[in-house]
Amino acid sequence: MSASLQAFLESLIQAHWKVRMREGQTLNLKRDFLLRYPAIPAEYMEFLTHIGSCMNNDETVWFLCEDDYNQTTDSAFQWNDFEVQSLEAAGTDEHLRSRIKMFWDEHLPIALSVKSKYAFLCIVLSAQDYGAIAYGYEPEYEEVDKLCASFGDLTALIISTSKGKQESHVLKDFLPPILPEFADTP
Repeated sequence: MSASLQAFLESLIQAHWKVRMREGQTLNLKRDFLLRYPAIPAEYMEFLTHIGSCMNNDETVWFLCEDDYNQTTDSAFQWNDFEVQSLEAAGTDEHLRSRIKMFWDEHLPIALSVKSKYAFLCIVLSAQDYGAIAYGYEPEYEEVDKLCASFGDLTALIISTSKGKQESHVLKDFLPPILPEFADTP
């Protein structure tokens, strides 16, 4: 496991997240998933290879892992729930449904939050911004903004934000308040 992934996991554990390591080192993602997302960045694949589950203590924020993508968890949310909601809202409008599917083909959800509103982090898989991390939220899930350039940048931002060294209005939906041991003292 890389030092940066180890540091990221340690920061989540310090913030009282529930992190379960995977027992094996071989991913077994379903064929349909891999056909839809054939070019997942290596940094995120490393995360999936080592982590079995990763959620905050309240279970209102979680990173998606192999079992989520394979739909073998008992979670009330599917990994692609926001796409499903958008498709349901599009009804029979085939042009809109096609645009929604195209969007999600190029945006792989990696973290979901129901902490204050439905929100997500995703990896952009389009050629233009390949590997970048974007975020979106209800009700217009397909209107996303870029957060950072890579999964590694995301983990560094989360570490920095959780220690109070940096602020991120986006991550408030994904992280607990600054830990008391890291808060500035007068």
